[in-house]
Amino acid sequence: MAKKEANSRKSLIIKLLIVVFIIFIIGCATQEVSVPEEVLEKPEVIEEIPIEDVLEEPEEEILEELEPVEEEVPEEIIQRDNTGLGLTLHDGFTISEFTERGLGSLRFMAFSPDGILFVTMPSISGLYGIIPLGGKVLALPDLDKDGKADEVKTVISGLNNRPHGIAFYNGYLYITGEDKVSRYKYQNNGDIGKAEHVVNLPSGNSHVSRTIGFSPSGKMYVSVGSSCNVCKEPRRENAAILEFNDDGSNKKIFAEGLRNAVGFIFHPVTGEMWATENGRDWLGEDLPPEEINIVKEGKHYGWPYCYGKKIVDPKFNDANFCTNTEPSLWDMQAHSAPLGLRFIESKQFQEWEGDLIVAYHGSWNRKVPTGYKVVRLDIEGNKIVGEEDFISGWLKSGSKKGRPVDAIFDSEGALYISDDKLGVIYRITKIE
Repeated sequence: MAKKEANSRKSLIIKLLIVVFIIFIIGCATQEVSVPEEVLEKPEVIEEIPIEDVLEEPEEEILEELEPVEEEVPEEIIQRDNTGLGLTLHDGFTISEFTERGLGSLRFMAFSPDGILFVTMPSISGLYGIIPLGGKVLALPDLDKDGKADEVKTVISGLNNRPHGIAFYNGYLYITGEDKVSRYKYQNNGDIGKAEHVVNLPSGNSHVSRTIGFSPSGKMYVSVGSSCNVCKEPRRENAAILEFNDDGSNKKIFAEGLRNAVGFIFHPVTGEMWATENGRDWLGEDLPPEEINIVKEGKHYGWPYCYGKKIVDPKFNDANFCTNTEPSLWDMQAHSAPLGLRFIESKQFQEWEGDLIVAYHGSWNRKVPTGYKVVRLDIEGNKIVGEEDFISGWLKSGSKKGRPVDAIFDSEGALYISDDKLGVIYRITKIE
């Protein structure tokens, strides 16, 4: 009995101890912990800075020390055609419009002694307009050298004889209309004196353009087209190039048998005359070829009896006559209508020095149009050994956007091309 009571007391003591331990643990868990006051303080608030202060520009003196970075623009993304016409140029060149469009049927060009570009405009209705009224000569100065004409200055107006050829020589501006050569004393800055009559020319022909040029020796030459498409000429002065003194005296036939040698120039080394030649119509899509000829005094170049390399024209079938004529130097696609040409003497075209630039005006009656471009002819000595397009794109899918006429280089080596369809002059330069 005593043992049982002892065990009961022992069990009670153990329970009491457990209760005391639990109360101690609960008391410790609920006791407030003392934390130092400095730890409980709020962190310092950083002052807010306005965004415009952060983006403030560097001081001026700092900007002056910064060197500009020039990024090289890949050549393939440089705009080559700045005309909006979709033209294609040879690699390394760019084209823009030197004048505004709509200036009229702009034809042949010449630079004045003081570097102003002049151009002829035959009439308000074009070279072959029914009423040849309103012919002009325009001056296009570019005094600030920005590649754009500063103004369009009408130097001569009211011409009714289709002014076409133009040249500066010995202090005069020479202009050839269909029926005569006139000259004007040049007074610089695009100003001229009164008209002086030089010499009358054959007129009334089917081909009305008259082109003028001066040889290195100072002789004056004028090309006169044929009176018909294909015929025996009633007078030798037709379909010929005439020679004069610069005052119009001492006229003679320099060369003949040239149906329509619209453009001619003189070789910068040999002094020989090189000319384009437009062949007859209605002999087929691919005959006769257009030609480049080296024109020599006293020679006959075949028309109307033969063409090209002394090929007999079936209309006359006179093989005997053709044995005594001069063959063409270079044959080109029939009906391309090559007009102006120019030897390359330009620091911007140095790799082609001595080659020819030729403007193809384009066909008028070929079923599949051809021409409407500017080409380069590869020259070796006095031979042409190749041809390639330099500018194309005026003819696309039968649509004729423009018609190149003449070509000329300025003193800085830029190339200018006249266009009598859009009435504009283009300027072509090398991409630096």
